[in-house]
Amino acid sequence: LEAHLHESAPTLTIDAIQVIVLAKKATGIMPHLKSYEVDFSELANKVTQEFTNMTAGLISNAVLLSLTKIRQNTFKIINNFSKDLDAPFLTHRALQVDPRDAEEHLTGLIAEEIQAILEEAQIGQETTKLEMVKLWLESTDFKIPSTEMYLPVAAIKQLRNVNNPQGIEKIKKYIAKQQDISEEHKNQLSDLLDIEYDDINELTRHLVSWVDAHSELSNFLESKKSDIISLLEDGIQAWETKPKGLREQNSHTFQFTKLFTNSPRDPFDLDEQFALTSSTRSFYGDDTRKLTLGTIVKRDLQYLVCVQPKCDTYRLTEPRVFLFLPLSLAKEETFNFVVKDNGKYKRLILEKKPYQLVLLEFEPTKERQIVTTQNGKYTATDGAMYEWIAELRFEHAQRISNRLATDLSRVGVNESQWLRRWAKE
Repeated sequence: LEAHLHESAPTLTIDAIQVIVLAKKATGIMPHLKSYEVDFSELANKVTQEFTNMTAGLISNAVLLSLTKIRQNTFKIINNFSKDLDAPFLTHRALQVDPRDAEEHLTGLIAEEIQAILEEAQIGQETTKLEMVKLWLESTDFKIPSTEMYLPVAAIKQLRNVNNPQGIEKIKKYIAKQQDISEEHKNQLSDLLDIEYDDINELTRHLVSWVDAHSELSNFLESKKSDIISLLEDGIQAWETKPKGLREQNSHTFQFTKLFTNSPRDPFDLDEQFALTSSTRSFYGDDTRKLTLGTIVKRDLQYLVCVQPKCDTYRLTEPRVFLFLPLSLAKEETFNFVVKDNGKYKRLILEKKPYQLVLLEFEPTKERQIVTTQNGKYTATDGAMYEWIAELRFEHAQRISNRLATDLSRVGVNESQWLRRWAKE
């Protein structure tokens, strides 16, 4: 569980739990906390208000509306799966090679029924359409970045080019003349440049670090609020007033999340959280994890993702070899997956070549005939233990399998190199 103590409010947030400390009236409280001083008669309204503030958001509103639509259609779902279908279902079960397959089939049918309700209700369109996005921007007091907080792009280029003693005096004169650099930034830069460093490299390191911290949103200094609305309406490709240097190929490197958030959390942390949520399966309740297609495990510093076909991961009556592909920790910018390990986000690169396959043997449980965790770990037949980290959503896991199958089925052709180079792929 992650705990976050708010700096400006007597509030502690632990995942989906929020603890708020309220004071009685006339207790004597700091001025900026006056809104958390309530009479007993006001308590119910205050709790309702805080719950609304906690759940207010584009995504959370979509979830709440989804639950409402499911509740409204509960009778219809029950009617579609009435007791009249019990006998045909038992026939279906009896005709299965393994009758237990019908149990998972029923779960899938109900899940698809709920998905049909949400798709018909157009949950995403209703809660995140442009009108709702505009209201969200207003409610979060969204503001375009200003030079009070960020350096202009031209100044950033100049400050990054200080690499000799003569450049220090030159940059001081440049800073003094610039009207679009705030006085506060000028004072901070002056103090930074006046420090006696051991060498120019030490100055450069400190200067670049300071510039990085004050240039995250500099690319948006010339944007207007209408430009940002246009971006959210048309997308990157059709955005006519995009900042200089922004292209579709590098758009993910621009700090859009920092632009849209007023959260104290690191925007990269928020991006990683959304990436994790959209690519890995959530679990509610049971702590036991089945080893299946898409399961990510770790031993020491080695991460592996299971690529065993799903049908070969259950009804096991003897030890079974499972196929895995390695996942390495990302050192460069590119990566394929984000997982959470020991409370920290890790970016992983998929090593997808067939010759990199890792084969590990596990013994299934006698009762369930699948490989499951004990205390969060799988134990291989050789005694090695592998910690469960995450399980990819089915479509993400299946994509890995498809790529692996494509590589395995490549055909090596002995042909004219002249012809091969002219050929259209």
